[in-house]
Amino acid sequence: MPHPQIISAVDLHNYANTRVSEEVIPQLISYLVAQANPTSYRFPYGAQVIEGGWDGKVTIEARFRNYIPAGTSYWEITTSRKPEKQANDYLERRTPTLPEDERRDATFVFVTPRTALEDGWNEPKQAAWLRNARCKYDWKDFLVLDGTQLADWLQGFPALGRWLASEMGKPLGPGSVATPLEYWEQEIPRLHDPALRLPPALYLQNRDAACTALADVFSSKRHSLLLLA
Repeated sequence: MPHPQIISAVDLHNYANTRVSEEVIPQLISYLVAQANPTSYRFPYGAQVIEGGWDGKVTIEARFRNYIPAGTSYWEITTSRKPEKQANDYLERRTPTLPEDERRDATFVFVTPRTALEDGWNEPKQAAWLRNARCKYDWKDFLVLDGTQLADWLQGFPALGRWLASEMGKPLGPGSVATPLEYWEQEIPRLHDPALRLPPALYLQNRDAACTALADVFSSKRHSLLLLA
């Protein structure tokens, strides 16, 4: 049974218009990649996004659905309003930084939370970009992940969807799914409410014989006790 969609592609597209998304989207990708149990991965996020170099690098034995290619992949992430132009800029600048033998054995992954809204980068344009990149550059392969694909990916991990909704300030309905941690944090105050506690005497009702037998064991009056459970 599929999980309810907490974050939509439109949510991601609109969130990309905020400055804080530049730090949070890389964090989201790091969290999503971690769910696939890769051999190794690294995605600087938060204040670390100002670091130079690749936005991410992943090594994984087998392909993870349509989101992570098998082997080694180098990732670039942008919230730019012009993702296609940004993808071209990244590819042109980053390609010479890797030795040819490494590029031929690695995939270039470009991530944008943008969708086809507002004359954005739609699927046909992405397909054309991929064909051109494969003809022009000597990488093993190329992959584009946009807001639609990220929303699909997130749907499989509702805890991450709730985390991102909190980062976005998106309210969630009272009937929405809760993570175990959230549920436990909600229940802890209830555990300390005297009105909700069961009195110890309740557990001893109609157990006089059992209590006497147990006391005899502790006082060495008897050496065994038969328990029926």
